[in-house]
Amino acid sequence: MQLLIFLVDQRRIVGCQPKPSLGLTILALRRVSIEFISNASACVLGIAVAISVLLVYFGILSNEADEIGVALELGGDIRSRMTFGYKNVNSFAALVSGFCLLVMMTGSQIVVRYLIALLVSYVLYIYTDSRAMLATTFIFVAFTGIFFLAQNRLWFLTLFAGLMLLMPLLLSVLASLVVSEIPLLDLVLSGRLTFVSVFFSEFPKYRLLIGGAEPSTGVTVDNSFALLAGAIGVLLLIYFTQTTYQRVCHCIKDSDFRTYSFLLAFWIYSFAESSMLRP
Repeated sequence: MQLLIFLVDQRRIVGCQPKPSLGLTILALRRVSIEFISNASACVLGIAVAISVLLVYFGILSNEADEIGVALELGGDIRSRMTFGYKNVNSFAALVSGFCLLVMMTGSQIVVRYLIALLVSYVLYIYTDSRAMLATTFIFVAFTGIFFLAQNRLWFLTLFAGLMLLMPLLLSVLASLVVSEIPLLDLVLSGRLTFVSVFFSEFPKYRLLIGGAEPSTGVTVDNSFALLAGAIGVLLLIYFTQTTYQRVCHCIKDSDFRTYSFLLAFWIYSFAESSMLRP
């Protein structure tokens, strides 16, 4: 079953996953504070990013360029992305995305942390051309701004959160309809919805209800919600969305603007990436 981890409260982590080692990790962290987990994870990811950059800088790793064809990219130009020594061009960008999100989530000196995340994501975006990485960092900051502007209008924050959670979910599940009716959106998303449509067409429709489906060899699905719909079924995915919405509403009640921003930004990031575990 596709792994799914999300924070529900300060002492509870809900998840299901294929590797026993990570399942044991989840159980071991049940009584550790979210602040400690976030700061420790940000520190580890920061060290990993720094080591990767240094290995490339000193020539130990080869920073090769990965060039993608023109058909699905904006503007019709060839897209060149630096790998920073990783086989998968998205791997390094995933490390950076996780670091930027987590470094903003907890800790003191909020403005400094936000500036560090923005600077790191922008500088490395120049080399990796990872739009999801850069966009997610800016979205986190933007959601924080929205939270403060509407902090006296709790109904708006609740409605806005619901919209942010439902929109990527519906776009994923209804990918075929979106591709046929709004092809420009698929182009902006670098053809991701087309790949989702191909994935959904490979298995019987009842699998969308009960799960148990995964992409065939050669099919790339950079969309966590599509993979989860195939793995655990739409019904469990709806339950997971409802659980996340309740947690976001709890953040609104407690004026926890950073967890609010993290959950929503992470949710949108997962719309453009294949794993909800990367951050």
